[in-house]
Amino acid sequence: MLAVQLEVLIMSTRKISYYRIHTKFDITPTRATAWLSCMSAAMDEIGLQGHPRQLLLQLLTNAEHRFVNSTESLTKEQPTSAAEA
Repeated sequence: MLAVQLEVLIMSTRKISYYRIHTKFDITPTRATAWLSCMSAAMDEIGLQGHPRQLLLQLLTNAEHRFVNSTESLTKEQPTSAAEA
């Protein structure tokens, strides 16, 4: 059932320009990789495994690469948590 829900989610996201929504943020390769790591940890936390996990991880990995819009040298990295601020 979850696999079917993920398939529907993947199909419905094609109607929304997530890239356009994210262009107002500086997304560097480092930030994109950190984001994907957080998404993977969240899947671990809820116990998402097997085919549903593979589908979602592929979708998120594709997004990670598409959304990068800044280079490391042009953007001053911001703290990623309150502890680093």
